Parts: sequence; structure tokens; C-alpha cells
Amino acid sequence: MTVREFCSAVSRAPRPAGRGLIFQTALVIAIAGALAAVAACRGGGAAPKGTVTIPVITPTHSVRFCQNEGYPAEAPQFGDNATIAYQSKDVPFGGGVAILRYFDHVTGTGSAPVSDSILQVRYTGWLNADCIFDTSYSSVEAEPVEFPLSGVITGWEEGMKDMKAGGKRRIEVPPALAYGNIGFPPVIPANATLIFELELTGVLSPADATATVTIIRTATATVRDATATAIAATVTAQATPVTPTASASPGPQ
Repeated sequence: MTVREFCSAVSRAPRPAGRGLIFQTALVIAIAGALAAVAACRGGGAAPKGTVTIPVITPTHSVRFCQNEGYPAEAPQFGDNATIAYQSKDVPFGGGVAILRYFDHVTGTGSAPVSDSILQVRYTGWLNADCIFDTSYSSVEAEPVEFPLSGVITGWEEGMKDMKAGGKRRIEVPPALAYGNIGFPPVIPANATLIFELELTGVLSPADATATVTIIRTATATVRDATATAIAATVTAQATPVTPTASASPGPQ
């Protein structure tokens, strides 16, 4: 790139909105690395002869966003991804094809999801063997979380829509079917391939999901009201003064 081309690019470049700490830090470094070239830009777009090398710095992921600490040993583990006997699935995307890889540990026998299903899932997502970026396993007994099939990344949607309840699957999601060349700063870097271990514990229709929420809210309200009544009764009993009973006087009456 010539200095003239660089100056012209600087003048046309859009100003980034808030993009996250990693992006902003990398932007500052990149600007600092290009200050010598910027200084060469003169009024009217004129530039000295010659070329200048503009460093391009890609943000790197910080391990401080990994969730490995406290992850249960009994929960799914990363293992040796190179030895997994994946199957491949071509997914049309952006005028081309992206390849989703998957491996079934257990084939489910329950209900299969449809486009408007609510999925009940236990999962863990890895950037690599050393970094868990998201998980539902706060403990081995953790309750599954619920997602609408149509409301997840394309890799999840394509990776789970042919599963059945009770199934356990590992999927390898390419960037095109995840967060692409932007990533999800500061947790997921750009162009990241994601590995997920998924357990589909249940499939709900929207009506079933609404009914389940209603039952839970009703039960919670019942427990709350019963607790409040018990506390009120205890407070009332403790606040009621005790009237002493008359005792017989000693000696003859």
C-alpha cells in the first residue's frame, strides 16, 4: 500500500462504535503502529514517494474469560478432538457451503424438534482444549437450560434439529455458522471454530413451555404465600403479651 492510498483509506474509514475492550485495545495499538505513515499525509491528499508497511494486528483471546475453574470433572470433557469419528454435514450459507461436523455419543429416542420447538439442553462450549467459554454445568446436577431452536446460532440449529430427546452429540461449528469474522468480543475471538458437547434432555412446544412456566410460577407463589403466612403467625405469637395466671395463696383461707 502506498502512503497516498493509506491516507485516502484513513479519510474514508468509518469510526467504530463501542466494540468491546479487546477491539478497542487492538485499535489503539494498530493506530500507534501507523503513526509514522499518518504523519506523512499532507494537505490535499499529497504524499511523499515510496511505500509504507501498515501492521495489521488481530485481537487475541484472553484466558481470563475461560470458565474452566470449578467445572465438574464428571461433566463432559474436551478429550482428544482429533480422534473423534465425526460425520460431516454440508450447510448452505452465504451463497456457499459451510461444513458442520458432528458425532453422536448417544442417539435419542424421544421427541424430535421442529422449527418452533423449545429445546431443553445441557451443554459445554470450548474454544480449544484449554478454554471453556460457556457451559450450563455449574454442577453435575444442574438443570438444563431452554432455548428456542430458531433463536440460536446456525451451527446449533443445524446440529440439533435432527436430534431426538435423550441424545448426546458433539458438534464442531465453523466460524461461518457461529460468530464469523467478528466474533463475540471479548469472549469469542474472530474466526473461531467452536466445539460443543450437547445433551438434548427434552423438546417442548411453545404451548408446553408456557404451561411449564405457569406451573412453576404458581408453585413458587404458593410456597411464597405459605412462607409469608407462617412468618406472620410466628411474629404475631411472639408479639402477644402473656397474661400471668393467678396462683393460690399459701395458708388457710
